[in-house]
Amino acid sequence: MRRKDGSVFPSLLLASQLFNNDGTFLGIMGITRDISEMVAKESEIKKQASKLSSLIESSSHYFFTINKEYRFTSFNKIFLKDIKHNYNVDLKIFDHFFELVKVARKKNKIDDNFWKPIFNKSFDGESTQFEIERKNAKNEIYSRELYVNPIFGENGEIDEILGIGHDITQKNAMKMSQQIH
Repeated sequence: MRRKDGSVFPSLLLASQLFNNDGTFLGIMGITRDISEMVAKESEIKKQASKLSSLIESSSHYFFTINKEYRFTSFNKIFLKDIKHNYNVDLKIFDHFFELVKVARKKNKIDDNFWKPIFNKSFDGESTQFEIERKNAKNEIYSRELYVNPIFGENGEIDEILGIGHDITQKNAMKMSQQIH
């Protein structure tokens, strides 16, 4: 739409057909509304989402989300790289977490009973933090520090959880080295 001063603004047009009691078409009635503020807020939200996405993708930490069916709903590139390196698995969105555990189980003595209570605790609204030590596909030992957090939706319900982790293998090796000396 164009203002009296000639400037253009975004607007929403709602139009309705008008009929009389006999069903004869009489015309169209339209209402426009200035949506400049809504468009500006949407632009800010998009910029913020883009910034967060960029931060997550460029982070040295890995991020993943899992839904109540224990399926991956998102993850960043560093997580994919970590999974590929350690388990030689090409992970995809909606792959089941416990299918990945089956691959990991071949080298490690872990089972669903390790992960389910952690995930269920987050689905109940609690955050948790822990460290794990595992063997990868090359039989190398690696360590991770993990944080698992609930993701609260607009309605206050938790449909997904967030996992954030990072490699602490070198940090733990340095600690062990210092304890030996």
